[in-house]
This record gives sequence, structure tokens and C-alpha cells, in this order.
Amino acid sequence: MKLPVKFAAMLVAAVLLFTAVAPLRVGNTARAEETIDSLREKIEALNQQQQEIKQELEYVQDESQKELKTLKALWQEISSLEEEIDVYRQIIEQLDAEIEVLVADLESKQAGLDLYLDRYYMRVRANYEAGQTSYLEVLLTSASFSDYLTRTDIVSQIMEYDNKLMDEMADQIEQVNLQKEQVEAKRAEQQTAKAELDAKQASLQQKRDEAQSRLDNLSQQARNLNEEYENAQAQIDEFSKTMDDLISATGEFSGIMSWPTPGYTYITSHFGWRSDPFTGAQKYHSAIDIGSPMGARLIAAANGTVVATGYEYAGGRYIVIDHNGGVSTRYYHLSEIHVSEGQWVERGEQIGCTGMSGAAVTGPHLHFEVRVKNADGVTEAQNPLDYVSPS
Repeated sequence: MKLPVKFAAMLVAAVLLFTAVAPLRVGNTARAEETIDSLREKIEALNQQQQEIKQELEYVQDESQKELKTLKALWQEISSLEEEIDVYRQIIEQLDAEIEVLVADLESKQAGLDLYLDRYYMRVRANYEAGQTSYLEVLLTSASFSDYLTRTDIVSQIMEYDNKLMDEMADQIEQVNLQKEQVEAKRAEQQTAKAELDAKQASLQQKRDEAQSRLDNLSQQARNLNEEYENAQAQIDEFSKTMDDLISATGEFSGIMSWPTPGYTYITSHFGWRSDPFTGAQKYHSAIDIGSPMGARLIAAANGTVVATGYEYAGGRYIVIDHNGGVSTRYYHLSEIHVSEGQWVERGEQIGCTGMSGAAVTGPHLHFEVRVKNADGVTEAQNPLDYVSPS
């Protein structure tokens, strides 16, 4: 039977995990430590990568805000220009209407003048074709000299009226032409102003499009960065789970510890039976006391999880670290605590400062214990010098 691809992949992963973990259960903890350290390095690198992504994302978001402000300003300016252009457009339409009226008036007046001129020319031509009948004919046909004068005066008045009427009509046509030219000149000015605004608007629209393009690119960058961040987080989660599985699978402590007070190695009180500093009686001392000044750096002796911190009357400020496999370390009489319960610490990482809190009557020092759970599940104090060396 052919297995589903997803199930087959899970089966392979389980086999690989069992292959990697199985030797650890028989004591190969050094390999586990190496694998776990490698996973922690990868997680640390991914955390650093996430910090860099956050910084880049903040930059992209800042730039996006700038582009949004630019776009908003451009949209406002374009909107204002559109209102101005619309005003010019309305003025030009009104001027076009005026020109249309003036052209119609001009055509009407010109048509009237042309008609009158036609009639005038016809009358002149008729008089010309009649020959020299003019004044002689008027004289001979007149009833009297007074009648003659009256007739010639009428003829002169008609001719004078014709000339005056044609002059007036010509003046009207000239006035309409002048008015038309003025309106056309005004329209040309408005058209020029509108063209300048159109050009400015086109330039602003181009800037707007460029800003929008930059904003789109920044938005895509932000999406890519968020995706990178999520991918890094998925890897961190995967590595963390693998590391937790390995730590749980070891069931043993590697045995590797560091001296907890770098630079201060003088042991003021050894592990085992000693004279009690309070009563002077023999009493079992479950730790070593390491002399150190107030505020000296205190480091974790080995990788592990902080399972307890606090303050007690005799021990003062203290930290307890579980190193898996039933092994734990305890640190007492501290002046400062730099870790909290549930926190994972690396070997050599500072966890606090030494001091003389509690009943540290002999002066500033570190009370350092190593405890191991036996086969019966009972935790017993061990000589720390079996695990650490001041050299």
C-alpha cells in the first residue's frame, strides 16, 4: 500500500528524530549538547535577522508615510488647479457665446448694408442710364422755379440721407468688428492661462503617479519583509521545538560546568563537615563558599532553565538553575539577580552579582551548590569541585 505523501514525510521525520535522539538515552549527551548549541546559534542568528528586518521595516514604513504625505499634498494641489481650470473653462465658454452673438450681429448688419448698397447702386445706375435728364429735366418739368428748387433739394436730401445711412451702418459694422476683436483677444488670454494651468496640472499628475509608484514599491517591500519575518519566526519555532525535544530526550547532564565567579577563585569554606560560623559546632556544608567582592559578576555554571529566584532569611537572594538529567545548581547571598523564573540561560551568561545578603556573616561571598537527583528521585548535594575547577 502506498503511503500518503504527508504521512510518509512525518514518518521519515520521526525516524530521523529517533535516530538523532536514541543514542542520547544511552549517554551520548555530548552530541546532544553540540546539537542544542548549534540550534541555539541558528535561533540567535534568526533573532538577529528579525531585528534587522524590523529596522528595515520601520524605515520602509517611515518612507511610506512620507510618500503618503506627498501624495496628499499633490492631490490637494491638483484638486485646487482643477477648480481654477474649471473657472477658466466657464469663462471661455461665455466668451465663445459672446463671440457667437457678435458674429451673428455682424453678419446681420453686413447683410443689411449690402442690401441697402445694392438698392443705392441700382438707383445710381438707373440715373446714369437715363442720361442728362437730371437737372434739365427737373427744370423743364417743374411747374415753377420754386418747384424746381424744391425738387432738386429733395434729390440732394435723398442722396445725403443715403450717404449718412451708409456711413452709420459702416460705423456699426466697425464697432461690432472691434468688439469681436476685443472679445477674441480676451478669450485668447483666458485660453493661454488655462493652457498654463493644464500644463501645471499634467506635471503634478506625473509627480503624483511617480509618488504612487514609489508607495506601491514600498508597500511591496513591506509585504516581503513581513513574509521574511514570519518565515524566520516559523524556523525559530521549528528549531525551538527540536531543541526542546532533544533536551527532553537526553535525560542526562553533560557534566560540563564553568567556574561561577570569573576572576575570583579563593574558596573560603569547602564542601563537607566544617565548624559552623554561628555556633562553632561541626555541621555539614552542602556547598563551597567562594570569596568575592560586593557586586562581582556571577555566571551560570552550565546551560539550563532558571526554576527559582527569591530571598530567604539565611541564604539571602538566590537563584536555582535546572540543567536537565536531575542536575541543578544553586547560588546564594547575591546582591543582584538578573534573571527570572522560566528563563533559559547559557553557560557563561551573567545571571547576577555576588554579595552578602541573608546570613553571610563571614563577608561577601558566593554559596555555590551542585545537586543531583539519585535513582530513587532524591536530590543530594554533590561536591561542586567534582564539576568545576577554579583553574
